Amino acid sequence: MPNNFEFSPVYPPLRQEEIESAGCDKVKKEKYFSWLLLEYAFSKSYSLDIKDIKFERLSNGKWVCGDCYFSITHSNNAVAVAVSLSPVGIDMESRDRDASKVEKLLSPKEREELLSAANKNDYILTKWTERESSFKLSNDCNFRPFTTNDIDCVYTTKTLKISKKEYILTVASNKDCIIEINSANF
Repeated sequence: MPNNFEFSPVYPPLRQEEIESAGCDKVKKEKYFSWLLLEYAFSKSYSLDIKDIKFERLSNGKWVCGDCYFSITHSNNAVAVAVSLSPVGIDMESRDRDASKVEKLLSPKEREELLSAANKNDYILTKWTERESSFKLSNDCNFRPFTTNDIDCVYTTKTLKISKKEYILTVASNKDCIIEINSANF
């Protein structure tokens, strides 16, 4: 994401209000660029103009539309979106994040697997992105990290490099999916 830029209005106006109300400049920037990336993904994947889409914001804060499914994530100055014809959830974490704070959320089986993991931090972050992406897939109102991994879904996880930083990205869906990674420069 660029450092020097001017915010321009996004569609719909309710999303614009949400971006403007973000208390932290970093989050405001990430919300803004994730929406621009979503606009790009709609156009590239489905030839949809974002202004022709009727969006709704659910009570849990999730944005939805009737034309397709989508999910948004941002982490450490990077953004990603997933668009699909079936329900989808996405999450991403910077590989340099200290995962020890979420390690306590691992199940007993996962803690056992962690002992033999080649990269413990990556293992924990992968489990965390699985939980977050399945939560976004579920449309639930409350994130419960201890039970979210009980949701029946398929995870596709990739490690990607964005602007010299590495991220773990997970997409949750109801069936196997192909992740097509496209980049957009703003």
